[in-house]
Amino acid sequence: MLSAGELYAQASPITRKHLKQIIREGRHNDEYRFYNLLGCNEDSLYFTADTIHFYDNSRFFDQIGICCEFVQWELTGNNLIRQSEPQTCLEPSSVAVSTIRIYGYRLKKWGGNVYIQLMGKKQPVATYRLTNIEYIELADLTPCTAITLVRVKKTTPEETREITTKQTPKKPTLKKKRKSTRENPVLITMERIFPKLPNLQLIEKVATAKPILQKKAK
Repeated sequence: MLSAGELYAQASPITRKHLKQIIREGRHNDEYRFYNLLGCNEDSLYFTADTIHFYDNSRFFDQIGICCEFVQWELTGNNLIRQSEPQTCLEPSSVAVSTIRIYGYRLKKWGGNVYIQLMGKKQPVATYRLTNIEYIELADLTPCTAITLVRVKKTTPEETREITTKQTPKKPTLKKKRKSTRENPVLITMERIFPKLPNLQLIEKVATAKPILQKKAK
């Protein structure tokens, strides 16, 4: 049995369906119907690091006490992310927000991985691969979900297209006609020979037999 002062984590499935469920339940429990994720941004860590750790309970940072500059994602129900950069470093202790950006977001599955894409007006501005989801119990016994993302720095146009859009089925290709393996094919012509019908002979026999029958009748 773990004591109340301990912090422990339990791994969770890394699937798009499960991530959607986490976001939906988090929005349902929030007063403003946002799902809030908070990540450390000291020394612009969010913009420079390859791996980003988000937590949906701000008390996680209160407990460990190692960060006072953050990046916050507020995920709404219409696939929008409100990104802000709050900080609590200044005295007296308060929360100050410097910059707010609004992005669309998409959850995509490609190549066995789950991706989160931040969308600008026409194209993605950032792509992250989901690598870990953990459930954490804090020292005060409050739950916290930890989500780990890895920034996808470089993608080919083909990969970006595959992650952004669904695959379209390929058109079936027509089979080519097989060419004859015979260099000079031999053409055989066949004649139909019809047998001669003996109709004319029968008519002649009947015509000659009639006078004989008439003589006998006399």
